[in-house]
Amino acid sequence: MDNYDKALRINPNYSGAYRAKGFIFTFIKQDYVKGINNFNKALNLISGDERPDLLGWGLGYAYLEVGFIDKAKYCWQEGFALNGSKEYYYNSSAWIEFNLENLEVALKWKKKCEEIDSTNIIDDLIYYTVLPNHEEESYVIAKKEIESYKKSGALNLLQSYRIGYAFWKVGKKKEAEYYFDQQIKYDEESIKLGRDIAQWGGAYYDLSATYAFLGDKVKAYKYLDELNNTMNIYPLYWVILAKHDRLFASIRNEERFQKILQNMEAKYI
Repeated sequence: MDNYDKALRINPNYSGAYRAKGFIFTFIKQDYVKGINNFNKALNLISGDERPDLLGWGLGYAYLEVGFIDKAKYCWQEGFALNGSKEYYYNSSAWIEFNLENLEVALKWKKKCEEIDSTNIIDDLIYYTVLPNHEEESYVIAKKEIESYKKSGALNLLQSYRIGYAFWKVGKKKEAEYYFDQQIKYDEESIKLGRDIAQWGGAYYDLSATYAFLGDKVKAYKYLDELNNTMNIYPLYWVILAKHDRLFASIRNEERFQKILQNMEAKYI
């Protein structure tokens, strides 16, 4: 953060610094007021191809996380008016409907994106794994995601547990265990090293969901408690996700888990 402040002292019109600060404040520090303020400063300084992404996946996303859904819609509509991308429109519509808890509608929008580009399915598993009776489709998406990462040479370290879930549900338990183990190793390491995914709570959520699905309730609740201690506030999508995530099916009706959900809703802005 200090480096961006120094850059702005040298050049107060450096939009990239404001944009970076917006992402840090919003998605790492969860200071949405400062995040939105910096996104707006960046938007006042940029035009052209950068503007739709910053409108939607910066400012719009920030507004959505704090529940200002109409403002989020406006940002994405403005972005779509600039770039005319159907994929941009379908993706944003899917995420808005997800946050409105219209999960089947959200998945329909996501499938429209897949029709445009069947290889661009990163993060699509979230939409499939919050709904029942989509096991075969989840498996197909999981395989595509694996192939996508193989081609790029990167490791899928953020969604491994959802790939594990997809494989498990079609009976491929050995392969599933590999991805569950990969998720556990990455998240535990991230917590020790203080990576971004631990700072904004993702590592704790992923571990709790993984252990809940694997039947280790002690560790599932351990990481849910640590998540609660890490988070001062919860973005809207986390509340929706936790309520419906199929990986928590084994503990969803337990009183302790329901109290955790109530706490998440109380901490939602």
